[in-house]
Amino acid sequence: MAAATRPVPWPRSARSLGLRDVSIGVATTHVVSYSWLAVGADMERSTRAAALGMLCLAMPAYAELMFRTGFEGPPACVDMAAAGATTFDVASIAVTPDFRLDGKQFPVDNARYANIYLSNSDGYQALLGSTSAQLATAVRITPGLYDVVYEYVTGDDIPINHGARVMRNLWLDHDRKLRVDLASVTIDAAFHHNGVAFTNNPANAGNLFLDGIYYGGETPLGSTTQQAASLVLLPGAYRLIYRHATGNSVPVDGNARLDRHDLDASGAHVFDVPSVLVNVTFRLNGASFPNTAYERGDFTLVSSDGDVSAPGPFQTADA
Repeated sequence: MAAATRPVPWPRSARSLGLRDVSIGVATTHVVSYSWLAVGADMERSTRAAALGMLCLAMPAYAELMFRTGFEGPPACVDMAAAGATTFDVASIAVTPDFRLDGKQFPVDNARYANIYLSNSDGYQALLGSTSAQLATAVRITPGLYDVVYEYVTGDDIPINHGARVMRNLWLDHDRKLRVDLASVTIDAAFHHNGVAFTNNPANAGNLFLDGIYYGGETPLGSTTQQAASLVLLPGAYRLIYRHATGNSVPVDGNARLDRHDLDASGAHVFDVPSVLVNVTFRLNGASFPNTAYERGDFTLVSSDGDVSAPGPFQTADA
C-alpha cells in the first residue's frame, strides 16, 4: 500500500528563493519559482520575470528537471540519489544594444524616447533599453529565439508606434552587439468623414488608430476633432481603425476596422471614415415595442469582422 503523500520541505536557503512544496496524488512535486534569480550580478536582468522550473519526484532516486523558457528542449535528467548537492544551471548571454533612427543615433532626450524590448515566443519581454540612453548597457538574457519590439513613450520626431515587432525570429545564442536601425516617415494626416473634415465639436468625436499589418501593435493617431496631425511612423502597411467616443453626428461604431493604408514615404495622406445614416423601425409581433424604460431591449449592429456599434441609438423604447 502506498504511503500517504506529504510535502518534503525545502532547506531554508531554498525557501528564500521562492521554492514551495505541492502534493499531488501519491507523488510529491517541488515547484521552483524562478523570478529574477541572481547568479552573481550578471543575472540581474534575466529575460523572464517568472520562468518556471519543475522537479517531479515520482521515484525516490530519479527526477526530470525542466526549466521553462519557451525555448527548452528535452528535459535533463537529475539523479536525486547521488551524493552531494544538485546544481540548477541557467545559461545566459549578454546583448549590447545599438539603437539607430534612419541610420543615425536616436535623440538623447528624456522628453522624446521609446523603449525597445526582446520578446520570446511566450510573449514575455525583457527590456533591451531606452532610445534616450547616453551609454548602451549590456542586457543579460537566456539564449533563444526573440522578436524585437518597439514601444513609443513620449515626444516628437520619433515613430509613435506601439508594440511594433521591427525584427522577428532573431536567434540569440552568444554574447553580441545588436543593432536596431529603424526607418521613419512623416505623414501630414487629414482626418475626414465622408470626404470632408471631421467636425471639431468635442460633443461629436471619435478616435483613430493604425493597426500594423506586418509590425503588429496598435498606434493611436488622435481624436477626430483634431482634423489633422503631423505623424512620425515606421514605414509600412496599416489598417485604419475608428472608435466612437461621443455624439450622434459621427459614426457610432465601437471598433470599425476600415481600409488599408500603405505609408511607405513621407507626405500628405487622408484618413477617411465613411458612414451611412441608418433609420430603423422596431416591431414586436408586428406592433411597436412598449415605449417604456421598464420594458425594453437593445439592438446592436455587428459587422462581419465582429466590430460592434454602440447600442444607445437602437433602444426599443425609442421606437
